[in-house]
Amino acid sequence: LKAQVTVLHAYQFPVLPTAIVNPLEATYSAEMGHLLQEAGSALLEQAAAALQQQGVQVRTLLEAGEPSDLILEVAEREGCDLIVMGSRGLGTVRGFLLGSVSHYVVNHAHLPVMTIPHHAVEGS
Repeated sequence: LKAQVTVLHAYQFPVLPTAIVNPLEATYSAEMGHLLQEAGSALLEQAAAALQQQGVQVRTLLEAGEPSDLILEVAEREGCDLIVMGSRGLGTVRGFLLGSVSHYVVNHAHLPVMTIPHHAVEGS
């Protein structure tokens, strides 16, 4: 189809439940941020390589923040026609309690969203 694919890896820093400011927490957060960026970059490189092997024009983005919001923001900013994302299939109750990025995106996007079950992605 000669489409361009934008692959986004959105990651969020874990919230540390400490009541007082702790110098170790700042060090931990910086290290965790670096590790999350490295892991995200590696995932994006793999995805881009797989798509490029199929002749797909691909652009990668690595962004920190709330994944649900970032997916919607990036889709709008980039003028996307379709959002394709995985779904872990947590089920209704578990998804409600834990929060579901795919559920949120499906219900708030102003463009079509295609969700792919997590087990289908793992098998490829």
